[in-house]
Amino acid sequence: MEKVAGVISVINGVLSVIYVPMMWVLVVVNGGLGAIGVLAPGSLRGVARAFTNNRNVRVLGLFLLVFGAEMFVRGSGTAFPLLVKTLAVILFIFGGVCLFIPTLSVILAEWCVARSDNWYRVLGLVCIGLAFLFYQARSLPGPKEVEGILHNEP
Repeated sequence: MEKVAGVISVINGVLSVIYVPMMWVLVVVNGGLGAIGVLAPGSLRGVARAFTNNRNVRVLGLFLLVFGAEMFVRGSGTAFPLLVKTLAVILFIFGGVCLFIPTLSVILAEWCVARSDNWYRVLGLVCIGLAFLFYQARSLPGPKEVEGILHNEP
């Protein structure tokens, strides 16, 4: 039992070290996509075109599943637990759809490619909003402060 507690403690420490950089990756990716969508909407069409094959969609799905699960696990220890857990569930569900039903995501990507530049501007604004939400979700106390949050320990 003591070994299990030690392993869980190590996992908590590793997850808390990984969490903040993951959030910054999401801030940068969403902020970059948002800036491209607003300033050069035609370029965002090329990004959408990259996700019109099953392999790329499945890689994205796996990435989103990991990010969503990590966010949900660490969500209780953040400054905005409800926001973080809500974003986590959305990412996890979308990642699962991408991973297990890639054809649906490919159809959505192809639909996006066919839209006008104004659609990409709106999508860019949504990405900027998501970047802000992920920026808000990045704050996480250190491993010592989080101790007990995951397992309701005193």
